[in-house]
Amino acid sequence: RRLDADYLKFHLILADEIADKNYKKYKLFKSFEIVEKDWISISKYAKKKKINLIFDILGPDSLKIAIKCGIRTIKLHATDIYNYPLHQIIKKSNIRNVIIGAGGCKISELIKITKIFKKKKVILMFGYQTYPTITRNLNLSKISQIKSLIKLKNIQMGYADHSPSGM
Repeated sequence: RRLDADYLKFHLILADEIADKNYKKYKLFKSFEIVEKDWISISKYAKKKKINLIFDILGPDSLKIAIKCGIRTIKLHATDIYNYPLHQIIKKSNIRNVIIGAGGCKISELIKITKIFKKKKVILMFGYQTYPTITRNLNLSKISQIKSLIKLKNIQMGYADHSPSGM
């Protein structure tokens, strides 16, 4: 069956980037891993089908795989807002577009990260950090507030819905 999507987003999970080997769920995270050659095959297939892939990356190793796969857009989780070494690697990479999970981030943090990625297209993706999110807790006004403070041409705003009703 044909999927009529332009983009597919995957979490490129490498257990060592998100957990210590002694962590009780490390083996679970390890079981989610897909080997690099399979990611490359998936990427080639998607390209053949004219589907753009977006990878959620969690560190430098998953970024390297994304680059080898020819990925043009990556997503950084809000928890990586302070991962400055990773920011610098991304900044120097050929990745063109960076989606930043902005839910829970302070305005000052968002201003700083958008300056780091000033030569990339940046999409600040807002969304409340719990699932399901009660509609009254969505805090959508934060998007306009940040849009008025960050006036760089390379910045776009987005919203990731986690509400049970889909707003």
